[in-house]
Amino acid sequence: MAAGEWVLGAQIRAEAQATQATTRGPASLTFATATDAAPSVLTDALTISKAQLVTCAAGLTISAGALTAAGTAYI
Repeated sequence: MAAGEWVLGAQIRAEAQATQATTRGPASLTFATATDAAPSVLTDALTISKAQLVTCAAGLTISAGALTAAGTAYI
């Protein structure tokens, strides 16, 4: 990397979902990280949906006390 340049290593995105209204604005929150594959190429690592579902890139989903990994439910 040359002097004065930078590489994007991570990002947090808030994205509106569904119908927005005066008193509510459903949204998701996504955390993305860079890998060693290519500079500034980000991959979604964790998402919190408007339904409060937490999904990790590795296929792990947490919802209302239930844990699902690669399609198999636990708990």
